[in-house]
Amino acid sequence: MRTLLLLLACCLASVTVPVGSQAADAERQQIGAHDDWTAYKGTKGSKSYCYIGSEPKEAKGDYSRRGPTYVLVTHWPAENIFGEVSVEAGYPYQKGGDVTVKIGGKSFKLFTQNRGSGDGIAWAYDETADKQLVTAMKAGANMVVQGKSSRGTLTVDTYSLKGFSAAYDEISKSCGGGG
Repeated sequence: MRTLLLLLACCLASVTVPVGSQAADAERQQIGAHDDWTAYKGTKGSKSYCYIGSEPKEAKGDYSRRGPTYVLVTHWPAENIFGEVSVEAGYPYQKGGDVTVKIGGKSFKLFTQNRGSGDGIAWAYDETADKQLVTAMKAGANMVVQGKSSRGTLTVDTYSLKGFSAAYDEISKSCGGGG
């Protein structure tokens, strides 16, 4: 899992870190592993960031091929952004569709965006939604993410939240805020 998350870190850097030289991002490192979540810290230019990531324990859907699938929660201290949740689908999302995240009895809607590479990523609609989602992730045991591909295929991914709080605390100590 750690190798996959390091690979995913490269994807994260290319998607959400401001455009710049990959060499400037050479300082990324794992800072902790907590059950099903792994914590990382890195720099892009003079700006640091921290994130935690996990991959699904179970992935269901009628598909023959799918790319990497994972959830990240990121702190961007220079931008005063803490606890930004993103979901990588491993396929392009259906245009105009939402992703549903269920934790316990709570449901959250995320908006979708397809990158130039065709891969889809989902984000909370605003900072308040991110905070509510992180709070539910801290209190929950499992998280179910449902989305639809551009071909109309429904996917249902189940993530363990075991270790989420400890990993989140780790990045909050390293990058500040988000506690």
